[in-house]
Amino acid sequence: MKLLSLILYRWQEDNSVELVNCEELTSFSFFHRGPLREHIKFHSRLIATRTPPGQRQSIDFDQNLGKCYSWSHPEAGGSTITATVLVDGEYPMRVAFALAAEAIRILRETVPKDTVEAAKADMAINSPEIQALFAKFQNPAEADKLTKIEKDLEEGPPLVSGSCGGRYKEDPAGCIRKQELLVGKIFWINLAGRRMVVVGSDAEAMKQVAMQPATVLSAQRAVAEIGFEYLLGPANVYRGTTFHKRVLKEEVNPKAKLEALLPIFSQALSRALDDEAGALMGPGTTSDSVLAHPDAFHLVRRCILRATLDVLVSPSLLHRDPSLLSALMTFQDHVEDATAKAAVLPRLLSLPLCLWPMALSRRRLAGRLRRLLAGDAPDGGRGPWLRAFQSEQVPLKDAAEFLIGLVFAAHKNPAIGAAQSLCFLRSLDGEVQEAATAEATKLLAAMGQERGAEEALLAATTLRKCVLETMRVTAHTLGALRYANAPLQIETRTSQVTIPQGATIAVAHNSTHTDTRVWGSEASEFRLDRPEWARHEDISSPVDPYKLTTFSQGVHKCPGEKFALAVMQMMMAILLARDSRLVHVPKISFERATLAQREGPVPVTLRLQALA
Repeated sequence: MKLLSLILYRWQEDNSVELVNCEELTSFSFFHRGPLREHIKFHSRLIATRTPPGQRQSIDFDQNLGKCYSWSHPEAGGSTITATVLVDGEYPMRVAFALAAEAIRILRETVPKDTVEAAKADMAINSPEIQALFAKFQNPAEADKLTKIEKDLEEGPPLVSGSCGGRYKEDPAGCIRKQELLVGKIFWINLAGRRMVVVGSDAEAMKQVAMQPATVLSAQRAVAEIGFEYLLGPANVYRGTTFHKRVLKEEVNPKAKLEALLPIFSQALSRALDDEAGALMGPGTTSDSVLAHPDAFHLVRRCILRATLDVLVSPSLLHRDPSLLSALMTFQDHVEDATAKAAVLPRLLSLPLCLWPMALSRRRLAGRLRRLLAGDAPDGGRGPWLRAFQSEQVPLKDAAEFLIGLVFAAHKNPAIGAAQSLCFLRSLDGEVQEAATAEATKLLAAMGQERGAEEALLAATTLRKCVLETMRVTAHTLGALRYANAPLQIETRTSQVTIPQGATIAVAHNSTHTDTRVWGSEASEFRLDRPEWARHEDISSPVDPYKLTTFSQGVHKCPGEKFALAVMQMMMAILLARDSRLVHVPKISFERATLAQREGPVPVTLRLQALA
C-alpha cells in the first residue's frame, strides 16, 4: 500500500492555487520522477478544482497510477481548502480521507488565515506538522490506530477524525466545534457504542430534522438506543413523556393555572432552603445566622427537588420517607455518571459496567416509590401529577416509574441553571448585582400575592436576562436525539447528505450558541445586553428555537419551558434575597449529559431567615 502525494489547495472555481505539497516517489526510478511529478500535480489540481466546496470525490488517476481522493472543506467567512490524496489501489479509502481531513485541520490551525486568503499563485508553504502527518500515514495500519475510524466513508455525512473520540470526554463542546470546522455542519461521530449523526450550527438542517414526524425520526427509539431504556426504564421512554406532556398541557401551562402554581412553588422553594439550613445547622438559628454550604449546586438541587415533590406530587412523600430526597439525588447522580461513561464506552462494556447495574437500582427505587404512592395523601396535598395518576387510574408500578422520570426532568437542569445563573451574576459588576438583588426582593414580594406572578417575572429584567443568557452559554453539547426509522435527505445551502435508516441524530446545541454568525463576535461571552433578551411576550424564551436551541424545537420542543425558566428565576431571587456569596467558582464543564456544570464544588454562604 502506497501513499504517493498529499497536496493542499486554496480552492478556486477556475484554477485552484497550490499551498502545500508532500510526495513520496522513491519507489520510482530517478529518471521517471520528474515527468511523474508533473503528471500528479496537473491532474491533482484538475480534480481539486472540480471538487465543489463541501464535497468529496474518489477519482481513478490516469495511467493506472492509483486513486485520488479529494475533499473541499469550506470555512465560514474564509476560503475553501481542498486536499487531494493520491494512493495506490490497496490503500484504504477511509484512511486517505482521514489524512485529508487532518491535513486541512492542521493547515487552518498553523498557517495564518491572511496567508491563505492572499494566495493568488502557487506557494510552497513549509509545514513540518503536515510533513510529519504525511510520513505517519505512509503506514495505513498506524494511521488507523491514530484516527480510530471504525467504518468507511462511502455514504452519508463525513466521519470525524478519530482524535475527537479521545477528546470527547475531556471537552465535548470543544470537540464538536473542532469537527464542525474540519468536516462541516453535519457529520458522524462514534458515541454510545454507535455512530451518531451530529447536526451543528445550521438552522435549515435543524428545522428539517425537528419537523419530521415520529414515523420518520423517533425520539423514543433514540433515547432507548443510547441507554435510557435501562437508566430510566421502558415505561418512561415509551409512555412517560406522553403522560408528562399531557399533565403539563392541562394542569401547568394554562395561564390561570400557572399563575396559581408559581407562588406556591416559590414559597415551597423558600421552605426547602429553610429545611436544608435547619438540617445542617440545627434548631434555634436566627435570621442573622450565616450558612456555609460546600456546594451551591448541590444545595439548589436539593431545594428544587424538595419543592418539586411537595408541590407537583405530594408533601406526604417526604413526610413519610425523609431519606427519599437523598435516595433520588444519589440515583440521579449515578444516572448522570452512567450516561457520561456509556457515551465513550463500547456497547459491550457499557451494558455490564453501567446500564445493567443502573436498571437494578432503578427497579429498587421504583419499588420504594410504589409503596409510598400506595398510601393515602390528604386532599390538600395532592399535586397535579398525583391527581393525574389517580384520575387516570395509572397502575402504581407505572406511576412509580413515571415519578422517577418526572423528578429527573423537572428538577435537574432547572437546578443547574439556577446555580449557574448565580455564578455568572456574581462575576458581573456591582451595579448589575445590586439591580438584580432589588428585583429579587420585589419578585418575592409579588409571589406572596394571589395574582401577577408572570408579570412580576417579566418585570425582573436583570434576573430574566441572566437566566436566558445562562441557558445559551451552558446548553447541552448534544441533545434532541432522534432515531431514523427511514432514510432522510437533508438539503441546505451548505450541505446535502442522506441520513441512512437506523442512524441516531443529535443536535449540537452549544455549537450554535457559540457561532459568531448567529450570536455575534462575542458569542462565547456571557452578556446581559444582548438585544434578543429585550423582547418578551410571556415568560417563555423570546428567541427563535433554532437560535436558542436549549429547549429543542419542532414536534419535540420542551413542554415545560415556561415552568423551568420561572423556577430558575424564582430560585435565583431567593438566593439573592439571602445575600448568597460564592467563595470560589471553578471553570465551567460540559462533560455531563446535562446543562454545563462546574469542574468542582462551588462553596456558598448565605443569610438565613429565622427557623422554627
